[in-house]
Amino acid sequence: MKKSNPISLFSFQDIITSLTGIMIVIVLVILLQIVESAEIAVNEARQTPESAELIRKKEELLKAKAELTKQLDSMSRFNQPFSELSEIELKRRIEGKRKILNAEKEKIRNLEETLKKELEKQRNLTSKNDSLQKEVQKFMAENKLNDLELKNHQLNAEINRLKSEIEAKLRKLDIQIAASSTQSPLVVECFSWGFRMKLWPSGSLVTIGAPGERIDQEKIDQLARHIRNRPEKSFFIVLLLRKDAYPLMRDIIITLKRTGKEIEFGKELITEDEDCLS
Repeated sequence: MKKSNPISLFSFQDIITSLTGIMIVIVLVILLQIVESAEIAVNEARQTPESAELIRKKEELLKAKAELTKQLDSMSRFNQPFSELSEIELKRRIEGKRKILNAEKEKIRNLEETLKKELEKQRNLTSKNDSLQKEVQKFMAENKLNDLELKNHQLNAEINRLKSEIEAKLRKLDIQIAASSTQSPLVVECFSWGFRMKLWPSGSLVTIGAPGERIDQEKIDQLARHIRNRPEKSFFIVLLLRKDAYPLMRDIIITLKRTGKEIEFGKELITEDEDCLS
């Protein structure tokens, strides 16, 4: 039986290898041409006014994005204490704030009613004053001018007294703490120059700083030390912030929280003409 000669595939493999190498070289040359053409097109596009405008808008959008990210981080840090509360606790605090707001609205209504009554008294006194003026003219002919002038002086003094009482009532801020806590409130009034505090309602008034000075971290730390060293142990903090002290609210709250005392009713902004702890 004859043996068959084996078939050699070396020539075929050489041909395939050569063709593959040639195709790879052709593809690389084409790719290089495409990349060079793309770079030329991109450079030409960047030199057009439309491209410059798009690049400028892109930079503005990136700056706006960075600013928004910064604001979101700041808001998240400010709201972090509330985000850790449960829904029930948040509802409880909101309800407490709502009760306080309703109580303040009721006080405002009462003050308005008192103001109306005082204004009515003032109108009556003014009417009496007009009547007395007429009596002055009548009794001048009867040589009783001195008595009438005395009455007029007394009436003017009464009018001035009532005006002073009305202005004092309008300036006086009636503080009422509508809280279910058994602890006493320590009311802290914050100025641009320092602090005044009082354990409400009958505690002694304590002042840190003096008018004409400027509040700084040292005064805030002094306030925290005073609160930490107070002999009373069962109290929570209520902050009343004047407008010029409001920018320092965050630093004050962060420092006071280190004392371990609760700031349950937190931060109330009051106007400059309201009298709180006199």
